[in-house]
Amino acid sequence: MPASIPPPGSAPDDELVFVAETPAASGGTGHAGEQAADASRAWRVMIVDDDADVHSTTTFALSSLEVLGRPLHFVHAYSNQEAQRLLAQERDLAANLAVVLLDVVMEQADAGLHLVRHIRETLGMRDVRIILRTGQPGYVPEMDAIRGYDINDYRTKSELTRTKLYTSVAAAIRAYEQLRALEDSRAGLARVVRANAELMALHTAEALAAGILREAALLLGQPANGLLCACPPAARVRDWTVLAASGVCAASAGGAGAAIPTHAGATIAHALAERRNIYLPDCVALYFRGNAGYGFAAWLTLARPVDDLRRSLLDLFASSIAVAL
Repeated sequence: MPASIPPPGSAPDDELVFVAETPAASGGTGHAGEQAADASRAWRVMIVDDDADVHSTTTFALSSLEVLGRPLHFVHAYSNQEAQRLLAQERDLAANLAVVLLDVVMEQADAGLHLVRHIRETLGMRDVRIILRTGQPGYVPEMDAIRGYDINDYRTKSELTRTKLYTSVAAAIRAYEQLRALEDSRAGLARVVRANAELMALHTAEALAAGILREAALLLGQPANGLLCACPPAARVRDWTVLAASGVCAASAGGAGAAIPTHAGATIAHALAERRNIYLPDCVALYFRGNAGYGFAAWLTLARPVDDLRRSLLDLFASSIAVAL
């Protein structure tokens, strides 16, 4: 049987050919597959198989795949033990691993199944999608594997055409992304509730203002570089009172008449005029409706634009904390 797949278009059924399972010589381990993929934004896919040809054919078949506008980044392990070591040593990999393409029969007949248990139970990685692949389905029948182990798909290597592999991995990544989005939403809402409770317990205006800046930065996931102003009705920028400032804006602290950066003043004025939060690529202005016509606004610089989830959380935070101002 050939050791590699033919170039795209040369086989009428687009068949992805895997060699028979025989132990491959232990060699390169755990390094990235496609150097062109930007690891900081690519989906992490771990291939765990003791056959080097399976690694090369899988990487070749999926090298052009993009899911949700992001490429794939491959990590290779050739045994259960090596995969466990990589997940233990590389925390970023364990925290951001989207899919595991996992062989069953490696150094032991059930080595892959031991890795499934390690990933789910020992490491507690519930979001990662595990696709079990085997060239010897007799060792673990499909129904037994799905019933007894927390896997997300089961495939025999003989049935995996390039298109089926492509589809399975794309579907797994989409499911992973949806799970992560749900978890991020849950964690974000919990942060908003906690922040509100902590801020309501503060007894001075200065402490409350500093706390609002701090909590807004935590929701952004970025450093707290900004300021919070009290803005009387129809007042000019120089009449605003800086209640708190931090980071690069710390020099602006000083109460009424404090120097406010020009860009900050313009963005805050925009938020006050429209009575809503303003999101720009390099900064954000949060509007807090006060009493007696007073307006309050926090301005923070951004290292990167705010995504939709964080916008929703900041909008909720701003509207709920305004009652304390």
